[in-house]
Amino acid sequence: MTTLISIAIIGAGRASLTLTRLLHLSKANIEITVYELDASEHSRSDQGGSLDLHTNPGFTAIKKCGLWNAFSDCACCTGGEKRIADKNATALAHVGGGKKGTSIVRKLIDEVLGFFRQGDLTTLTLRTLYELTVGTKWEHKEESTLIRDAPSLATPFSEEGVNKAMEDAMGLVKLIEKSLDVKKDLSVDRAVMLSAQSLFIRSERLQRGMMLDKENVFGHGVPIAIFTGLTDVSAEESSSSLVKAVGTAPVLALVHGMLWTSILIDWAVRKF
Repeated sequence: MTTLISIAIIGAGRASLTLTRLLHLSKANIEITVYELDASEHSRSDQGGSLDLHTNPGFTAIKKCGLWNAFSDCACCTGGEKRIADKNATALAHVGGGKKGTSIVRKLIDEVLGFFRQGDLTTLTLRTLYELTVGTKWEHKEESTLIRDAPSLATPFSEEGVNKAMEDAMGLVKLIEKSLDVKKDLSVDRAVMLSAQSLFIRSERLQRGMMLDKENVFGHGVPIAIFTGLTDVSAEESSSSLVKAVGTAPVLALVHGMLWTSILIDWAVRKF
């Protein structure tokens, strides 16, 4: 890997920074320039919220970047408790938050609540969410490509965006390194094109999952559709015969019936 190439990266988002870091650590002789509108990480007061990083590829990418220890020191792990209920507050599921659970900030909630009660709902800013059509692709342009949201813009209901972005970066770096190996018969342009082809597959999977999650959460079948949808997706993606059996029509029908029974019983108790 002795060939010097120059790579320009537009935008310093999660995918771009992962790509930059991995290229920087690479043994390949690569000159990298990152172009970013913000002068620093402190240029804007709102830099976004928490990210839902998964064990793979999110954590895998951080480890490959050699930043796991630094990440662990400042990471804030959330999502320890989840409740799913219908519009009448009938609890259908409660995960986590055991009786022995404690919160060091519980005593501060009343103070914070008083602050937020002063808010004016009429001043809320409603922002549009954008998404690309499922399966969107583009014609390859010589030695250029897109990663992260640009090729697979989707609403944030599948909680996969940042993980897919980091996977995009890892896949692209791997192929670029391979193209610079004199023992491999692979040009840089061909490597970029192959990376895009695998990216299309990931993008369509993410977009389809997002559309399903959006329907399950906001469609007419909510909240039962959340359970049946998650069960169906898990069964489809699993290699376990047992898990696949759980996703069959009879089992899903049984789950649907049990949840509806729970809702009806709760309604009857409140009504009579």
